[in-house]
Amino acid sequence: MEMDAELAAACCAYLVHPRHGPKLLNVCSNISRDGTTIHLPQRIMEAHWKSRSGMEVLLVLSKEYRIVPRRNLREFLAHCQKDGYGMMDFLHPCSLFDDYELAADVYKYLGNLGPTVPLLTVLRYLGGSERSNAHGWQLWPMLHMGIRVAAERVTQTHMLCSLAFRYFSVEQMALVDLRGVGEMALRSRTTNAALHLMARMTVAQHAKLARPLAFAAHTGYARAMYYLTALGRDPAHAIQVADAVQCYGYCAYMDRLNLNVLWRTVPFLVKNRANAALLRLACHDGRHAIEEGVFTAMIADSRPVPQLPPPQDPGTIHSAVHYVYMYHQLPPKRHIVDAAMWSNAFSPMSALLKISRNCAPLRLYMVMARKWQRRRVDLVEMVRGHSSCAIMAQLKCHEFAWRLVFSYI
Repeated sequence: MEMDAELAAACCAYLVHPRHGPKLLNVCSNISRDGTTIHLPQRIMEAHWKSRSGMEVLLVLSKEYRIVPRRNLREFLAHCQKDGYGMMDFLHPCSLFDDYELAADVYKYLGNLGPTVPLLTVLRYLGGSERSNAHGWQLWPMLHMGIRVAAERVTQTHMLCSLAFRYFSVEQMALVDLRGVGEMALRSRTTNAALHLMARMTVAQHAKLARPLAFAAHTGYARAMYYLTALGRDPAHAIQVADAVQCYGYCAYMDRLNLNVLWRTVPFLVKNRANAALLRLACHDGRHAIEEGVFTAMIADSRPVPQLPPPQDPGTIHSAVHYVYMYHQLPPKRHIVDAAMWSNAFSPMSALLKISRNCAPLRLYMVMARKWQRRRVDLVEMVRGHSSCAIMAQLKCHEFAWRLVFSYI
């Protein structure tokens, strides 16, 4: 009661002259320090609007205790705009939404402003009340513009995405500028804001943002990994995911991508020795995996290979490697082994070298093939008579020695 009397005395003094405002604020501070809610008469809030010191008192009451002239708030906000004080410091969910028409007018005014940090801060604050949902549509143009230009300041970007997530309808979400969202995702400081907004986007929109999502996943954002994994389950978008993830380095989450994506990235997986993903492919479709070189890569990396009978007459490099690995003997068409040895790809030759350690026929054949590779040039020159070597030129004239030469080669 003593404190109430002190507050009443401070209010009476303030009504007489605004210079007593600091005393009123001091009493309010003491009351709030004790955890007591402050209640001021409306006549206090309506006094001294035209006084600068009075407006300073009202500004402190608004910021510290969310106390504003509730009875004639519309008139007070108009006065603030007219005298250059600005209305945003006096907007609170507990008072603004009591007057629906006033709230609509305020949101219409705010929606016509640029997406500055103070404005977005106030809108986030007002958005704490569900009653703001009825007025959020008036912010749509401003939010679209802010996302389209991809605000450079991190705080703006985060608040823009948060407000868009809150207020955009399904139709408005379909109109979001994906280029702006993609630029946000590609900047490390705003990636999280873009991913938050993507949570309300459609699968088709995620597909158009596959490359920014791949960048975010590569930098460690679990939400981006989730979006890509879900997107890859749709065969219509698997190729977009496959193209996107190959733009950046290999990451462990790629082993969990859908098989539709993994089949399109076999060379990338082989190059990066993604053994877990390669094993998934081998177990899913062994025949296809052999032809794509999955088994060859696993053999080259000394990984266990699923037991699968090879074709009896392999006709490709990778099927020939698998044939030799399983049977430990050369295939019927031996020229395929030569093609595997001299292939530009890394895996076939590496796989044959691993197999040759325990396969004598292959080891002998590879030794002979290497010798032939080194000496065939001289032999051809000897037969054609164009050799620059004097010894080979003499052998050209003595056909009886050719048998020994051929035997050596």
